[in-house]
Amino acid sequence: MMKLYRLTLWLGVFWGTIASPVAAVDLHFHNVTFHRCYHAHSCFVSIPNLPNIFGDVILIRIAGIETPEILGQCPKEKELAVKARNFINTVLENAREIELYELERGENFNLIARIMANGENVSKLLLDKKFALPASEKTEKPDWCKG
Repeated sequence: MMKLYRLTLWLGVFWGTIASPVAAVDLHFHNVTFHRCYHAHSCFVSIPNLPNIFGDVILIRIAGIETPEILGQCPKEKELAVKARNFINTVLENAREIELYELERGENFNLIARIMANGENVSKLLLDKKFALPASEKTEKPDWCKG
């Protein structure tokens, strides 16, 4: 009976940790390996010292920004999305040090993190180049086709 209780308690803690949305966790991962970004805000990385199932070629959503989509609503959005993706791929490919911090789980169980490349905040780089807008608490995405 005690083993069943311990297992139930462990599963409850584990499932609660996995299944519920959480605020940013104070984790900081160094020496992250970059693979590629599909969108300027969605990149595949590998995190060292984690089991492969958790850390090998995982998708990270860059926190704090909205970027145009590759399969966007208009030619202007698609063109900007490709430029933004190419920019961030170049930044991360050439980085000597990539770090992840302030990790949290998104609504679709994806990981969201702030990314640093050579000590520079990647979100800020994208914002400065006008390839991104600050993320909003609203559910509306920016209209990249305007103007």
